Parts: sequence; C-alpha cells; structure tokens
Amino acid sequence: MFGKKDIDIEGGVGDLEGYKKKFSELDKQKKIIYLFSLIIAIIGFGFLVTGGYLFYKYPYQNYLVSKRNERSLKKFDESLQNKTTKGINELKIIEKKKIPLQFPYKMEISKINLNWLVYPTEYEEEFPCGINKKYLDSYGACHYPETCLPGEIGVCAIAGHRTTYGAPFRDIDKLVKGDKIILSKESIVYIYEVLEVKIISADYIKILDPPEEGKAFLVLTACHPPGSAKKRIAVIAILEGDG
Repeated sequence: MFGKKDIDIEGGVGDLEGYKKKFSELDKQKKIIYLFSLIIAIIGFGFLVTGGYLFYKYPYQNYLVSKRNERSLKKFDESLQNKTTKGINELKIIEKKKIPLQFPYKMEISKINLNWLVYPTEYEEEFPCGINKKYLDSYGACHYPETCLPGEIGVCAIAGHRTTYGAPFRDIDKLVKGDKIILSKESIVYIYEVLEVKIISADYIKILDPPEEGKAFLVLTACHPPGSAKKRIAVIAILEGDG
C-alpha cells in the first residue's frame, strides 16, 4: 500500500499534492479562458445588437419610408389620370385666386431630385412649433400645424428629415436663391422661388412668421447639421408673382 503522499500513476510514483496543484492550475487556466471567451462573446453580441439597431434606424427605416412614399405617389398620380385635367386658362384663373391645396399634396424640387407627398400632423406641444414626431417619422415630411396651406397668404411650412425616415430633406442645403419649389394637387400648381437659406436655433419659432404682409411664403425646415438636432436649416421661398 502507498502512503498518504504517494500514488502510482501509470507505473510511477508521484506526489499526490503535486498533482492536485497541477490540476488546480490547469483548472484556473480553463476558468480564465472561459471568462475571456465569455467577455468576447458579450462584446460581440453588443456590437451585433448595436449594428442591428443602427441598420434598422437608418438604412432600413429610410427604405421603408421611401417605399411608402413611392407607393403613395403612384396612387396620387393615378388618381389624377382618372380626373379631367383643367385647361391652361382655367389653371391660370385658379392660381390667380390662390385656391389652397388640400392634403396630401405633392412637393417637387428638381434641383435636389425630390418628389414627395406632404401630410398634415396633429399639434404636439412637446415639440417645436407643434410638429408631431410620430407623424413626421411615419411620412418623412409633414405640414406644420396651424400654418397656411399652399397658395394661401402667409407662411406655409413643411418639416422634413435629413438622415432618417426617408430623408427627403437630405440635400436642402444645396438650394440657393432662385431655385424653384413646386407644390401641387390635381390641376392646382403653385411655384415658389427660393429667397434665402439660413441656419437658425432649434427653438426659433419666428421663422414661421411671414417676412412681409399680404404675400404667400413657403418655409422648409430640417435638423442641422445632418444627424444633429442642435440647430435647424430653413429655406425661405415666395410664391411666384408675389415677389
């Protein structure tokens, strides 16, 4: 029989305590490797979740809202084809009378390749000028509540996203004085001419005040710089014939 400290391992006699120590060290190494692997797995999972969220928030949401706008535009244009188009003379009379457009109306800016439908929003006190974020996120661009309709005297104002939810206003910083913005529905068409583009504070609500009485203005606003809500970029335009 062997003593307390001796044991026969594969034909040899060794120190039991020594083998325990070796197995203990081996066990520690396994624990360290396991812990390290677990940390790597957690970090990897974190990157995966973050990447998935960013993909959903930016490319995927942009895709969804853009596709929704494309489908809506198609129905919008098809509905026009099923109605009698007014003659040029009648159209001029309508423009002169400034009959306001009803929702949704189409906004076109060829300079930045924009073709988008604008929808109304419900008033929301928590957001600047009453824009309801839920509606803005759903449609990408929305009409400011309590502002004039296109063609009316005063200020017609539209808010839009620049980097998310279809990003219809991504390139409005490229607009300059003299560029055209077209708002239309059925045979009623209003053409606005850009007067200026400027950067304002996020809470500057006076941008919705008409620069001049008795004329029809259009204001487009979006976050600035792209991806930040610190400031706003504002495009101010006037209805052709009112300048």
